[in-house]
Amino acid sequence: MNYVVRRLGSAALTLALVSFIVFTLIALPPGDYAETIAYRRQADTGTMVRQEDIDAIRLKLGLDRPFLEQYGVWVRGIVTRGDFGFSFRYFAPVTDVIRTRIGYTLVLVVSTLLLTYLIAIPVGVYSAVRQYSAGDYALTLLGYVGLAIPNFLLALILLYVSA
Repeated sequence: MNYVVRRLGSAALTLALVSFIVFTLIALPPGDYAETIAYRRQADTGTMVRQEDIDAIRLKLGLDRPFLEQYGVWVRGIVTRGDFGFSFRYFAPVTDVIRTRIGYTLVLVVSTLLLTYLIAIPVGVYSAVRQYSAGDYALTLLGYVGLAIPNFLLALILLYVSA
């Protein structure tokens, strides 16, 4: 039980740290999303953006508050109501955005897991039965190369080969 409690505490700490780092990285670039929205409206309507317009958008979205207060409000919403906030990109609640895409994600995860097992188990059995053979060395080399290549590059290579 002690081990499980330690692992859950470690997972919670990691999640909190990662969420804070990501929230900070999103806030680092100059400007904020209020300016993006205002200048998009300017491009759509052709009307000039005034500072008052940007300030009104900041007030409406809560971007006028200090950084730590914004983070605290966001975390409090997640913990108390399960509310991840509002997606400025999709103009919808984040939970709705997640809900519409979770099915595709689960299909991708399950199919990837099945494909991995369909490849890994036979390769592992072959390597165990024919230890130190040429086939074992070739499969080990292929595994090391697969681990050494960055995932995005491997995905691009696989896309190119499959096309």
